[in-house]
Amino acid sequence: GDKKKAPVGATFTGLWWTIRYHLGTVAMGSFIIAVVQMIRIIAAYIQEKIEQSQNDAAKWIGRCIQCYLACLERIITYINKNAYIICCIESSSFCPSAATAVGLLLSNLADISASNFISDAIFIFCKICITGINVLIMW
Repeated sequence: GDKKKAPVGATFTGLWWTIRYHLGTVAMGSFIIAVVQMIRIIAAYIQEKIEQSQNDAAKWIGRCIQCYLACLERIITYINKNAYIICCIESSSFCPSAATAVGLLLSNLADISASNFISDAIFIFCKICITGINVLIMW
């Protein structure tokens, strides 16, 4: 068959479109993550001060808040990644892209969970195989 070649300068064209049309989208996603990270830093500072006290309940609450904020940051990072993908596909701004990404993730939750489980299992299997082969080679 007829093989198609990539257009000349496709990478630079994509970079130009990103800078010209989607730099605000990139800034918005980065800003949201930065705000969550700043809140985590402030909470860690407060927790460090609480850990010096004798109040066990306050220590427990501080640890729960840290766990919640870490989980929130991971979720927002995952949504951001998918929002950027939707933004590239549909050429939309950040908020509509994030809403579409969340809708897609929620409507395909079982498929995504199965896919992540299988890919994690394969990844662990490959790690074990590589480690075993290296042990056998060095033995």
